[in-house]
Formats: sequence, structure tokens, C-alpha cells
Amino acid sequence: MRASCPEACRTCSGLGYLKPMDRSEEDFSRSLEKAVSGKYQAVFFPCNLVFDRQLDQWIDLSLEYGFEIILQIGLKSFNEEMKTYYHRKLKDPRISLLFHIDSNAFLSSEIIESLAAEYPLSNFHVILNHYLSSEKIRLSFKNDLRDRLYFTAPYKGFKNDCFYSCQQIFELIRKQPELKFQTLLGMDLYDPRISDRLELESLLSPELRSNSNNDQLKISVVIPTYNNEMYILNTLKHLAAQSLRPEEFEVIIVNDGSDDESDEKIKTYLAASRFRNYAYLYSPRPKKREMGDAQFRAGVTRNLGAKWARSPVLSFLDADMIVPADYLKIVLEELEKFDLVQPRRDFLKKEISSESLEYDEINIKDDTFIPEGGYWHNFYQRGEKWNELSAPWKYVCTYGLSLKKDLFYEIGCFRKSYMFYGFEDTDLGYRLFKLKKTFHLSRAIIFHLNQRDERSEYSNSQFLRNILLSKTGRIFYRHYLSADIYQELKFLIQDGSLLEKVLILFRRFKVSRSRNSRL
Repeated sequence: MRASCPEACRTCSGLGYLKPMDRSEEDFSRSLEKAVSGKYQAVFFPCNLVFDRQLDQWIDLSLEYGFEIILQIGLKSFNEEMKTYYHRKLKDPRISLLFHIDSNAFLSSEIIESLAAEYPLSNFHVILNHYLSSEKIRLSFKNDLRDRLYFTAPYKGFKNDCFYSCQQIFELIRKQPELKFQTLLGMDLYDPRISDRLELESLLSPELRSNSNNDQLKISVVIPTYNNEMYILNTLKHLAAQSLRPEEFEVIIVNDGSDDESDEKIKTYLAASRFRNYAYLYSPRPKKREMGDAQFRAGVTRNLGAKWARSPVLSFLDADMIVPADYLKIVLEELEKFDLVQPRRDFLKKEISSESLEYDEINIKDDTFIPEGGYWHNFYQRGEKWNELSAPWKYVCTYGLSLKKDLFYEIGCFRKSYMFYGFEDTDLGYRLFKLKKTFHLSRAIIFHLNQRDERSEYSNSQFLRNILLSKTGRIFYRHYLSADIYQELKFLIQDGSLLEKVLILFRRFKVSRSRNSRL
């Protein structure tokens, strides 16, 4: 179940909280409209709203919109008056409780079990922090309660805060093999580095749209783009030349607040193109971004494009890829047998990449390379047995992946908590893997046009790329608290690692350079 987190509702400690401000019914209704647009199923109200005078109004309004309600209650402050109030609320089958166990005042197992017996629809939520020990956790929960426990490991923002590092979380869990550590599904972990002004769930409509008969549509290609005027028209040109009939596919482009000339170039191209079905959206930004900052909205942008897709299949493609003429036809054929299809991607050398390069002009042996120290090369060598590989989820990548739209919404789309580069696609792949969905390396090969250093999210530096991945990798692990994720990524996410030390020095260098530039 995907829980709704309205516009003014951010996620704190893995769960939503409303900022301490008065909100009008109109504002809250707009937030709920965004939740409807995102296909959410429930609205979550955290325990800091228990005594808010607007809570009843918000609950009633959420129910009118057709949402289920999850009310989080702090056990430390749970008294007879609150018990009467919430007992009345629970008469409505659409409302359920989720108890939060205060980590400062850990309650005895007898109290917890009595409440669990009285409120059979309820679950218990525990925030992992330094107030807890593995012994406290072990003594507080008996076997019949453990399956109803949810754990959250908030992002550790400061060295001396009360939250565990990824390594400490892993060690804590390792000491409790009998206890199932599960996170609350559908909730995005809060990253305090994300600006409150950043739009994470949009109600934007297309600026341009061309439609033919919906009954003939088979596949929707969703392309996010940011400052990619150099290559996106070539990507579109190769899609326009597909062997599928024009009535059978659509192209949806979401411009992620570009400040180059791509906006006008895309509009001009679409107006004169051979596409029968297309949509173009421009998503503005609250402030100008820099490569590598906490405004990486690729996953959010893909979600926005998917909302406007009218066909049963979604095909995500980056704005600097060129594809063969039978690409979409191959994807549709292979999706009849597999749940996710992803092509092989070869990188084009800098000297051959151009705005007018044709797919058929490329010689794979002479014009391409596969970077990242053999990571992708090794995968492509073994790709026929993708589902049998160790940690198959780690190869899921949005440069070009396709799946059925119903499945995309079933697993909750792309998470909105990845605002630094990386892992929003890995997270999607992990959820599919946990549902035992099948992955397939397509026989199609697509080519990645060479990005300029200033356009690359990590300046085409593997070192800088790993620094960015260490930020999002920690969020990824905390979403699932899974040992297999930690073992695969510990070189990136382990506090005190060499990469962590270099990251601290790099941050200090950036701060020092920023200060000097203002002098």
C-alpha cells in the first residue's frame, strides 16, 4: 500500500509529518489532489498531530477523497482520553492505528501486548536510535508480536546525532537473527538535504499534446531531460524512425527545468515531427541547480511522464540515447515473456558523438566502449542468466528499461527521496526482485552519446560519481534494512571508509571555495 504524503507533508524518520503551520482546506485539498494523481492509497498522519485542532478536518477530507487513513500514536502519551477518542475512530474500517514506541521510554512487553490485543488492526513502529540496544529489542517483543513490527532507521545527518550509522544498523540487526526487521512499505525515508521548495509530486499538464486513437497504442516512451539540447533531438529522430506504426506508440518528454535552449528546440521539433502521439511538459525549478546537488529529480520527472502515458507499457529512455529502428518492436516482444526488459548500452567515444550521428553509422568495435571497470561488461557477458546472478537488482538502470504500467504503479513508481544522483532505479529493481519479477537483457543494443564534462552529473569522474552514490546508497539501505544490500554496497555506505573520509575532505573543499568566492 502506498501511503500519501501531501505537498506540505514531508517524511520525518521515515514517516510523514505536517509542518507546524495553519493550512487551509483549499491547500490541503490540493495536496490530496496530488496524492490522487500519484495513485496513492492511504494518508498517514503522524503522532505529532494527535492534539492538532485540524486533525479531524483533515481526516474527514481525506476520507472524502477515497483514501484509507493510518493514524500514528505515541505510546508514551497514550492515555484514557486518547484511548476513547481513537476507539471511536476505529469504528470506521477505513481507519487504522500504527503505534509509535518512544525510544526514550521503552515500554514493557506486557503493555505493548495488551494494546496489540485490544487493537487488532494496529501495527507497531520503532525508530532505531542510540536509545535502543539489541537486548532491549529482544526483551520487549515476543514471537506473536514480531510480525507486526516495523522499523525505521532515519538518515544520520550529523556525527553526534542519536541515529545509527549504516554499519551500526547492520550490526544491530545481525545480533537479532530471530527478529524480522521490516520497514513500513510505501513510505519514503526523509532526507533532510532535500529542499522544502522542491516539487516532488506535480499536477502539471502537457504544454503540447497530439493524440491519435488510444485503442492502437501499445507502448509509451517516457524521456526526462535536463539541459540536453545537444542530443535530445537525435534521440527523438531515432524514435520517429521506429518500425512500429506511428499509431502504436507515443513519446512523452518531461523537461526538468532546463535553462538552455532545449525548451524551444523540442517544441519546434515536435510541431514538425512525424509523431502521431506525443506530449511535452516543462517542470520549472525553484532555483538554478548545479550538477551533483540535491535537486536531482530524474525519478520524480519519470513519474510525472508516466502519469500521462495512455498505453499499457512504459519504456523509460534517457535523452542522450540513440536506438535502432526495431527497438520498440523488440521491447514489446520480450515483455510478453519477462516483467522488465533492459537493453545493452554501449558508450560512444567523444570524437564520434554528435547531434546528427546515425545509428547505422556506428561500428561497435571501433566507436564504443563500456566504462566502470568491467562492471557492465561482466554483466553483459552473463546477461542471459540475469535472474540467476547474485543481487540481480543492482543492474536495473533507467537509461532504457521497460515494464508494464500496471506493474510500475503496483510497486509504487520511483521513490521521491533520491534527490542526489543514483539508486532511484536500483530501488525500483529491488522492489521488483522482492516480488520475484523476472529481468531480461534485451537483444537490442542502444548507444549512449558522450556527455560534456560540464553536463555530466559527476563531471565524467568515477571518483565523483562514487561520492554521489554514497549519499543515495545510504538512503537505499535504510529503506529496506536488508543484509544483502549492505553486503553489496558497504564499500560505498560504510561510515569511516576511505570514501567517507575523502567525502568529508571534498565537502570542506567546496565550503572553503564557496566562502572564498564571496570575499
